[in-house]
Amino acid sequence: MKVAAATAIAALAHEPVPDEMAMAYGDRELKFGREYILPKPFDKRLLTSVTPAIVRAAMESGVARHPIDDFDHYGRYLEEIMCANDSLIKYLAQTHDSCACNPYR
Repeated sequence: MKVAAATAIAALAHEPVPDEMAMAYGDRELKFGREYILPKPFDKRLLTSVTPAIVRAAMESGVARHPIDDFDHYGRYLEEIMCANDSLIKYLAQTHDSCACNPYR
């Protein structure tokens, strides 16, 4: 499951970063390279890409107690969770930026 999570995170780092995510962190040029090898912690795409990869790995290894039959439905469920927590994610990203600018605060 750890390998599945790492593989999903690595694949996500190579994908184009949505504009809203770049603006939330104050960077317009977030793209894979020396300065961006891992997605930002509050990247909403982590929930919808890493979580299903971990669930699939758990199901394949026999660890999952409640296997998921419909991954499309599960994906929509994760997106609903993500939308419900959107304001929290924006707040946390803004707080992160203000702390990064003033580390002695």
